[in-house]
Amino acid sequence: MVDQTSQFYAILTNVGAAKQANADALGIPWKITQMGVGDANGTDPTPNATQTSLINEWRRAPLNQLKVDDKNSAVIVAEQVIPAEVGGRWIREIALYDADGDMIAVANCAPTYKPLLSQGSGRTQVVRMNLIVSSASNVQLKIDPAVVLATREWVSEELARQDFKHSVLAATTTNIALSGIQSIDGVTLSAGARVLVKNQTNAKDNGLYLVAAGNWVRSRDADTDAKLTAGLLVLVERGTVNGDSGWQLISDGPITVGVNAQDYEMAFGRTGVAPGLYRSVSVDKYGRVVAANNPSTVAGYGLTDVYTIAQIDQALALKANLADPILTGAPRSTTPARGDISTRIATTDFVKNAGLAMPVANVGVGDGVTLGPEHAGRYLTMSKSGTWSGTIFLPPSGLQRGDMFVISVGSGEGTLTIKAPSGTGGYLAVSAVAYPSLTLTHLDPPLVIVCLGDGIYGVVSGGMASVNNTNLPLRARVVFRAPGVFQWTVPANVTKVLAEVWGAGGSGAFGSMSTGAGGGGGGGISKGLFTVVPGSQITVTVGMGGTSVTEVGKTGAHGGSSSFGSFCSATGGEGGDISNGAGRGMGIGGDYNASLGHGFPPVRNPYNSGAWGGQGGGGESIYAASDAATPTQPGMGGAGRTVERSQSGADGCVIITY
Repeated sequence: MVDQTSQFYAILTNVGAAKQANADALGIPWKITQMGVGDANGTDPTPNATQTSLINEWRRAPLNQLKVDDKNSAVIVAEQVIPAEVGGRWIREIALYDADGDMIAVANCAPTYKPLLSQGSGRTQVVRMNLIVSSASNVQLKIDPAVVLATREWVSEELARQDFKHSVLAATTTNIALSGIQSIDGVTLSAGARVLVKNQTNAKDNGLYLVAAGNWVRSRDADTDAKLTAGLLVLVERGTVNGDSGWQLISDGPITVGVNAQDYEMAFGRTGVAPGLYRSVSVDKYGRVVAANNPSTVAGYGLTDVYTIAQIDQALALKANLADPILTGAPRSTTPARGDISTRIATTDFVKNAGLAMPVANVGVGDGVTLGPEHAGRYLTMSKSGTWSGTIFLPPSGLQRGDMFVISVGSGEGTLTIKAPSGTGGYLAVSAVAYPSLTLTHLDPPLVIVCLGDGIYGVVSGGMASVNNTNLPLRARVVFRAPGVFQWTVPANVTKVLAEVWGAGGSGAFGSMSTGAGGGGGGGISKGLFTVVPGSQITVTVGMGGTSVTEVGKTGAHGGSSSFGSFCSATGGEGGDISNGAGRGMGIGGDYNASLGHGFPPVRNPYNSGAWGGQGGGGESIYAASDAATPTQPGMGGAGRTVERSQSGADGCVIITY
């Protein structure tokens, strides 16, 4: 007997619980498709998990709605609509079936009689079951719209999800308090009126609201996330500014009510421009005229490439008369071509280019600068402190024939290289000789260069031709003393060099007091004047002197050969012998080829009781038996020794003068 103590509830059957567990484990959607109702044969049933069918089912039909409860995501709401023409039975028990036809849930309910129309009390009845599940995400919330009946509530909810909303009475124009009865955009509102709020300081508070004496609430068609979609459109009925307009929600992406901003923009409506003919208009992104006027000035039309009457009058007042004009200030004119003998006005630049005056403007230039037309006719200097070097590049083109440069070292002990354009056939001509570059030192007078054509320049005077250069005719000397192989780069403008090459000396032998020891041979000598190419590299080899000997009865070591490229060379002296002096080295390929001489044989003491070591070729030792000195001049042979060790040979050397 049903009374106030009776309990009504829904549970999963054993079959349903097993299928739910399987869905949770495998992630396979669980599809609930039908609902059955029964009268339990007039009893008051109690749901049992072992049930596989209702006690007395009299109707089974597809679900009209299957959704997750708005307030509890663990509750599934299933509904079936029983039409008016079906009934004449009691409803005491309810069941849910899945797509396989298995009963997966069962519930009892308060006895309800479903009448038929023929009984005079027909009605459409909704049967609903709320079922708690472990994971609503594993339930497929899908019904077949072709076989269900829609309730008014379901239809209202679906309409609320549409982009096009019911119209509002007014729309805000400023930030407002979302409470109380008030007037908006000239419209006096009453409780329950719909309002579009779109100008709140915090855009998350924008949206569709219902006016109330207390706090306003959002309208039911725009109060949940699912009902707010990008592109939402609402019409405004009244208002001084916004009346008869349409507004669109332009916020992209999903919107959480009260969290994400709701930004609204007018899609169509009044722009405030009165009907009429206008010459200047402003158009928004929808192609609507949002501003218009009829300007009467060029400034009003936004024209910037025309003159006003006042500007033209002012410009004409500044013009000189055509007849006998009087020019004031610093008038300028274009420069006539060089050699022009017409009646054209001669500028100061024309006079300068005609060669009537030497440059007076001193212009400083930086290291690595490429000269241009602006430097022509100027006195150019590069200045630094101390000893320095710098480079100036002449342009391959852009100058007129006859343009002149005067170049000098400004301050410091500088070396300035002036380079002709490379890779274009350019050069610097000194008389009939072409150079890729010229070097100017602080000791030289200014170098005067004139343009003869694109990339081709002639030296007029100065520079390295100076008779005041104290280094002429030879400017510098380079000495290579340490043994080894080196690369020497021929300086700019240098075409002749004087090379002196000395081969290394051999070391003396080391003998006993009774036999003595022979001295090492001296190295060869080669000297010559050779023609070289500026900028080329020449390999310089310096021979190493023969090393001393400390083992009694050991002969000396040979000295190494020296050379200046392939131009000339000098062989090293041989090592000293125990009983004889060593052979000498010899110069090869020079204008002068010679040797420092043979090593000396052992020297007998006055009593013929023993012998001393002989001196090396070109050596400095006289009493070789006790003299511990080493040769001080390049290429000398070492003396033989009889005490501790023999004497080493001296290293060779290469001297380059240019």
